[in-house]
Amino acid sequence: MIDKDKLDLLAPCIATCPQGNDIRAVMAIISEADRLERPRGEAFEEAWRVLTRTNPLPAVCGRVCPHPCETACNLCDRGCGIAINDIERFLGDWAISHELKHTRIQAQTHPEKIAVIGSGPAGLACAYHLARRGYNVTIFEAQQKSGGMMRYGIPEYRLPTDIIEAEIENILDLGIELRTGVEVGGDLSFVELQSEYDVVFIGVGAQKGIKLYCRGEDAPNVTGGVEFLRRTTDDKSFHPGDRVVVVGGGDTAVDAARVALRLGSEVTIMYRRTRNEMPAIKEEIREAEAEGVKIEFLSAPKEIETRDERAVAIIGQRMQLGEPDDSGRRRPVPIIGEEFRIDADLVIVAVSQTADWNGPTEVTNRRGWIEADDWGDTGFKMTYAGGDVKGLGLVADAVHQGTKAAEAIHARLRGEDLPVEIKPTLVTTEQISLAKTEPAPRHEGGKLSVKERRERLWAEIKSTITVDEAVAEADRCVKCGTTFLSKRTTPLLLLRRFTQFGIGVVLFNSYFSVFSTKTIYAGPLRNICVPGLNCHACPTATMGCPIGMMQYFAATHRFPWFLIGFLGIIGLISGRFTCGWLCPFGFVQDMVHSFKKLNIRIPRPLYYFKYVVLVTLVFIIPYLTYEHWFSKLCPCGALIAAIPWAIWNPVQPQFDTTAVPLDAIGSMYWIKIWILGVFLMLFLFIKRPFCRTICPLGAIYALFNRISLVSLRVKESCTNCGRCRELCPMDLDFRTEINSENCIKCFDCTQCEHVEFSWNLPWGSVAEASRLRAPPVEGEAIGGPVTTSRGNR
Repeated sequence: MIDKDKLDLLAPCIATCPQGNDIRAVMAIISEADRLERPRGEAFEEAWRVLTRTNPLPAVCGRVCPHPCETACNLCDRGCGIAINDIERFLGDWAISHELKHTRIQAQTHPEKIAVIGSGPAGLACAYHLARRGYNVTIFEAQQKSGGMMRYGIPEYRLPTDIIEAEIENILDLGIELRTGVEVGGDLSFVELQSEYDVVFIGVGAQKGIKLYCRGEDAPNVTGGVEFLRRTTDDKSFHPGDRVVVVGGGDTAVDAARVALRLGSEVTIMYRRTRNEMPAIKEEIREAEAEGVKIEFLSAPKEIETRDERAVAIIGQRMQLGEPDDSGRRRPVPIIGEEFRIDADLVIVAVSQTADWNGPTEVTNRRGWIEADDWGDTGFKMTYAGGDVKGLGLVADAVHQGTKAAEAIHARLRGEDLPVEIKPTLVTTEQISLAKTEPAPRHEGGKLSVKERRERLWAEIKSTITVDEAVAEADRCVKCGTTFLSKRTTPLLLLRRFTQFGIGVVLFNSYFSVFSTKTIYAGPLRNICVPGLNCHACPTATMGCPIGMMQYFAATHRFPWFLIGFLGIIGLISGRFTCGWLCPFGFVQDMVHSFKKLNIRIPRPLYYFKYVVLVTLVFIIPYLTYEHWFSKLCPCGALIAAIPWAIWNPVQPQFDTTAVPLDAIGSMYWIKIWILGVFLMLFLFIKRPFCRTICPLGAIYALFNRISLVSLRVKESCTNCGRCRELCPMDLDFRTEINSENCIKCFDCTQCEHVEFSWNLPWGSVAEASRLRAPPVEGEAIGGPVTTSRGNR
């Protein structure tokens, strides 16, 4: 489901994925691994678990899905989209080779028993999601082996049997019972099934071929496409004859043609429209032609010529395209008098399929398809359905329909409401900075040459990408929606900018009459230190800097009891909240970095250097030298105090000019200005480097950050997509660093729906509703927007 709060953040790849896979999160987890110095294997496992929230068959779908997500990718505007299918396949294969196991969403079990008819993609997906929720699920399969059309309808050179079996076995390990060789409607009646089980899901697929209804079709060497593929799956020694004609233009027709070619036949496909209208996957059409399959476009069978009751040829009719029909494709119209003949030892009819359903007719329409709503509910006695039994589609479509049915069944049994599906608003190329994206080569799995395919007939044609290629390809992803989100001006961000400037800069650090009176403010407020890093030496300052005061106490060999108590109270209440909301130098860093061209990340050990600065420059050196050495070098003081002092010269009116003469400025001034200049350059390329590595006041507040009253919480629904890191001005990894000594409690991260503000109370944390709400953990976002792609599978 699409969470309402994600509407303006949805990447087009997620929106067009039939299963609604969180592709952006998967890419972020993989691409961030190296930068976070995280083991790649750990990242791959996490990415696989995010992917299997919606798709329990990633190794299968990574091989057979036509990947509409890739053509929708915004990077297509820069040449080529992300190889999402290759990464999905990589994760599926990696999980198999490393024996990763699915886990349940909850430990609680439910008493209801669920029967699933059919072990194809729809049935497996439905059983998987229900088993993860604690239901007792039994799958009934008419064939002797599970997999449905994945096993019997897709050739092994595209989808190896061991891949199917490995992913099915992992699903069954959730405690699902599989009964093969049991046909519902034959060996077991549907009424018996309903009497024993609380809910029935029908996912039998569409394995009955549709006839041509032409003369000669009843010959024994005329067979259906699905029947041919099923036979050759079990018997690779079968020889169909020297010449095979396949009628049809869908995936089943192309697969049957390529299989017949591998069995030693010369193969011709007859299709009644042109290449553009051919519904099979375009890549598979190109591969078939490269291997030697001949395609007769704009041709349709008129009759099958027989001799001794066997088909010997097919009589074809030349066609032309007329007006569009109900499908939107132009209707093929016969060209009178233009016929042709093709010799054939075997004719394979693969024009379409229909549901092979022997159950109650209350759930079917007049064409034999099962009628059900978008959630799979047939409206008949707790019966649900999904997959090709509702209408022909992709494996990915079937998985999604099984997933939605599982969610509907769970909601109905638990008395819950179904999620509201909302059409998403997509992130477009105008909302992300593709111009700043460095072009990088696309990484795809290699393919066997045609010569190699002839030598290794049933070997898988395409290979899986390597670990390095998977990381590099995921790194190409621009995380559409994340980039857009990080640039949004939200009410929370506007409030923070107002407090940073209005309070941190103006109220605490400005006494505007100094510019006319040229007199340093010396009122009672000067004896009060502010929470943020200001400069008490500034002629316009109204309040004192806590670090300056601390150096004063160290230089005079006195202990700052009041100051330590003041900072301790602020730290216990808010931690480093001051750094994010009140510090004027933090405001400067944020503003300068907003013009960034890139973001350089600081090595983690440098984060601890601020404690060295605190101990040495604030305590030890002032104690030994009686000098405020940090204030002499502080770039914040240079910006707030030194530069205004030199320009307005408020305390030396004896000079003729308003500004201080250059020969009257000491060398420390220029050192201070040079340090400021270096930091201003760093601000362009690094997020808040002064706060993270130098600031001694931040070091003091950091000591209280984990125990402060003001806190943040990452929800259990977090997918580690990296969105919060893109938003964070301190460049934190929220998996390990939320509320750490470097978190400045700015709350920018709460723009992500998985992070929320909370009160860190002694008796436990109390979370407040953040600006965005995450979906319930148990729902785990199963399902997504459906983009229907019609074909023969």
